[in-house]
This record gives sequence, structure tokens and C-alpha cells, in this order.
Amino acid sequence: MKIFGRKAVWLAWLLCLLPWPVLASQQAVLDASHSVYRLWIGLPLPAAAVDRIVSPAMLSSINDKGYVVVTNDDGGMMMFFRNGGRLFLHMGHGSGYLVSKNGHLVTNDHVAAAQLPPDLAHLGPAQVFLVHTLAPKMELLPAKLLTSDSAKDLSVLQIDGLQGKPLSLASLDHIQATQAVFSLGFPGASDDLSASRGLGDPESYVKAVIAEGTLKRHFKNADNKDTWEHHAPISGGNSGGPLVNSCGQVVGTNYAGHRVQLNTLLAVANSELVPMLQSQNVAFVQAKAQCVDAATAQTRSQMMLLYAGMGVLVLLAAGGGLYLMRLKSQVKAGMNPPINSQLIRKIVGMQQGAAASSPSPAPRPAPAAHPGTVQAAPAGGSTRLVSLSGGAPIVLSAGRAQLLGRMDPADIIVDQAQVSARHVRLLFDGSRIQVEDLGSTNGTFVNGQKVTHATLQHGDELQLTQDAAVARYRWEAPQPGTVLAAAWKLVALDNSLPDIVLSAGQTVSVGRNSSNQVVIERPQVSGVHCRISMDAAGVVTLEDAGSTNGTFVDDVGSRISRTTLSAGQTVYLAGRDIAYRLTQA
Repeated sequence: MKIFGRKAVWLAWLLCLLPWPVLASQQAVLDASHSVYRLWIGLPLPAAAVDRIVSPAMLSSINDKGYVVVTNDDGGMMMFFRNGGRLFLHMGHGSGYLVSKNGHLVTNDHVAAAQLPPDLAHLGPAQVFLVHTLAPKMELLPAKLLTSDSAKDLSVLQIDGLQGKPLSLASLDHIQATQAVFSLGFPGASDDLSASRGLGDPESYVKAVIAEGTLKRHFKNADNKDTWEHHAPISGGNSGGPLVNSCGQVVGTNYAGHRVQLNTLLAVANSELVPMLQSQNVAFVQAKAQCVDAATAQTRSQMMLLYAGMGVLVLLAAGGGLYLMRLKSQVKAGMNPPINSQLIRKIVGMQQGAAASSPSPAPRPAPAAHPGTVQAAPAGGSTRLVSLSGGAPIVLSAGRAQLLGRMDPADIIVDQAQVSARHVRLLFDGSRIQVEDLGSTNGTFVNGQKVTHATLQHGDELQLTQDAAVARYRWEAPQPGTVLAAAWKLVALDNSLPDIVLSAGQTVSVGRNSSNQVVIERPQVSGVHCRISMDAAGVVTLEDAGSTNGTFVDDVGSRISRTTLSAGQTVYLAGRDIAYRLTQA
């Protein structure tokens, strides 16, 4: 038994070594934004220029705050700041992010090695500073340029004394199109909306802005550079900031956008950055685990624990079996092995005596069903309750309990204010319908009598609430030859999306939340986006649930609120990227 104990320990140890997934969360993205910094580009001014340009009032402001903003005659703004006893002209700003505990930052080449206008080039190369604080007095940290590559548009900087949590780089093996991503940085568009171009709010000025979108594709650009195309919004000032996934891992470095298509944005892939970091011996973190949402992570961890438990049970069972076989062989050989357990003695004695011929015991008759017990319904079969109040009929499949209520997660929606969200549960067992009131506010009635549990027979009437005009149904005996409509299927035109199958009397909710029957984890899809239902006659109805980005049929230029569908029509959710075609199942 000792050898099996050692194997169980080895199995547990191997499970601990597996790359457990990283959990996606809003907090992970917020935490990542704290490792993103605003970078200033400053041009050092010679003493002669300072004496000519800077007035005593400007100098007083610089001494007081560390910088001064001047508005010229044409309304343009100029900023001067001081660092290390020298005066600098502010030439622009960008973003950078921390990748090591030794103060290494990544940004764009066009930020760290910015080209100066020809008339200013003689003043010398521009310098890069990290804006640590702006008030009560500005604190800048000068950056040292370690390496820069204009073809990749990437630079690696180092800032002495910079403290923070480095961002990890996501593995390309775990990045794919349609994943949610976030642009982190300091967009100029946000500064334009703030007082004094952001300087009027010193605390917000040094906090990175977060913008959400999705990855579109991975490709080689015209310069043969590994690039991600996405639509997580950026503008001037985001240059050099990270594009991160839902776990806060870096997917790429933002550097540009399309001149015309404003939602077509570009980030340099990590595969271009890693060799540059390695050439400078930067101790960066390469993420190995996949970033997954909370539901997926919980499912995976439960499955891993289940497999581990099954493995241990198999090992223990195998060890126990070998132990009993060994005892049995000793008993057969006439030996008297030391067995302290009376149970094991009995088992071994039974095994030993089993060699002798003995008649097999007669099979025991199956116990009779308890009165009132509902036997399992045969596979297949369905029935329907006809509406007496003007609504759609209810179709019940045999053996499947169905919930009636005013809203999701009810299987059958009865959109009446008096009906409770979870009103009643119905179960058709093939011959009868079991009724269970779920604590509804206005009650459930069978043939006019209020019930909590009841059994329907053909001809009985089921009523939700005391008002017969709200929701009243009769279970009529099926007519010979009655056939319910065949199922319909909405076939996804993108293999990454789930198909949707509808049967008579079924209503399916579709959206991003896990409470929907069909979950589509795309950021453009609303929490509950739409509902699709099929009545007993086979009519399929599509209803938008107040979605943000709309539901469309055949034409993405015209939103629908509610419509019936025909075979061959195409349904679009939030645009052309999510499309389904209706076909007979």
C-alpha cells in the first residue's frame, strides 16, 4: 500500500505544477493601469534663449509649480518646465509602461526618439521624462534611452528609482481575435476635454485612461512587422501605451491608427518587443497561463480537482484490490495471515468459500411504486395547453420540467405584470401534467381552485392569478393526426459562435450574461440582447431586448424591435460580425 500512497503524492504534486489559468477581472485591468505612465518630451533651451523668452512672471510660476503654460497671440499654448536646473520646452507627450522591477519602460520609438522640427534641431536631442506627480509641485523622473528601433517603432527606457508592479507579456499562444482588450494611456482627446488641457486636474493628469474594445486580427504589416489590429480607442498621446487583455497582460504596444477608418487601430505584437528586451538583459515576465473569464476558470478548476480525486480513488482501489488478492492467496494456501479487521476477514472468507458450488440466489422482485410516485416519462412526446386568454399556447416536452414566469430565466415567458418572475413549474410525464406553484404573488389556480401542487387531466384549466383575462389555459385531448411543428435552427455564420435550435413552445434568450440560454461573450453584445421564440404552429419570432447596439434582419441599416422570421433570413446582432441564418433543423 505504501507504493500507491507515494503515487498519490506524486499525482498531487504534478497537478500543482500545471499552468493554472489567470482569472479575468475588472480589477486586473485597473491594477495594470497603475503601471502605465505619462511621458513628456522636452527640448533643452540654451541660457540665451531662456533670458530672451522667460519673463519674471513666468519664472515665478516655474519656481512655484515647476512649469508654466503660456498662450501666444494666435491662441496656441506653450509649456516650459524645469528639471535638474535646466529649462525645457514641452514638445509633446506619450505613454509608457513598466516591464521590470529595475525601472525598465517600453514606449514607441517616435516618442522616445522624437524627430525635432528642422528649425529646432540645432538645440540638441529631445529628452524624455516620466511625470510622477504634478501637484503641489511637479516631480519629473528623467529617462535613459537603452535601445530604440524605428522599424518596429519600439524603445526601451530605464528610470532609476521607479517603483511599481511590472506588467507581464501575454503569450501569443493564448491570444486570438475577438478577445476583449483595453488601451491604457494618456490620450490627447481626453486632455482636450479637461481644464487647461488636463493640467487643471493634477490628480487625474497622471492616471491612465482605459478604453475597451476587441482584437480584430494578427498580421504582418507593410514593413513585415508583427501587428495586432483592434478597436480599443486611442488618440494622440496613447502612443507607447500597452494594449492589455482582461487579465492585465500586455498583448501589444499601441502605435498608430488608420487615417480614415478611425476604429481601425494598430499595436506592435509582443514578438517584436521580446528580442529587444532580451538584448538589454531586461528581467521581464512572460505569462504562461491563459487568461479566462471567471466562469471558465471555475469550471476548469472543478474539473481538475475532479480528475485528481478520481485518480487518487483509482490508485487506492487498485492497491486495495491487490492487497485482498494477496490475502486470499495466503488463505487458500492454508496460511493464517495477521488480519486485524473483522470486515476483511469476512471478505476473504466469502471469497474463499465462493470456490465451492452454491446455488445462485433467486432475483428479488422489484419493489412496487409508492402511491402517487410519478414514473419517468418515455423519451420523446409532447403536448400543449391552449390559451383561453388570447396568448400563445404552451408546448411541453415529456420528461422536462419547464418554468413559467414573467422574465428570464423562465423557459416560457408570460409577459403580464400580475405574473411573478418565477410563477409555476410544469412537468408532463407522458400522461399527466404536474403543476407546482413557486410561491407566486397572485397564485396558481386549477379549475378555479387555488393550488400549490396539482395534477392536470385532459380538459382541466390552468390559470395564473385570479384574473382569468391574464393567463388561462386548457389542456385539451390531442386530436387524431395532430403533429407539432418541426424544429428550426439558427446556424451561426462564424464557427466560434454557438448554433441556436428552437422547438415548439420554446423561448430562448441571447446575450453576454451567463443567465441567458445562449451566451455570446462579445463586448458589443448586450447583457440580454434579444429573445427568439417558436410557437406551436412553427412561427419564429425575434424580439430585441433593448440592446445597446441593435438587432437586425437581412439589413444592418435598419434595427428591429420585434418581427417574425422566415427560412433563409439572416439575423445580425450588434453588426455584421455576429450573424445567424434561419434553417429547418
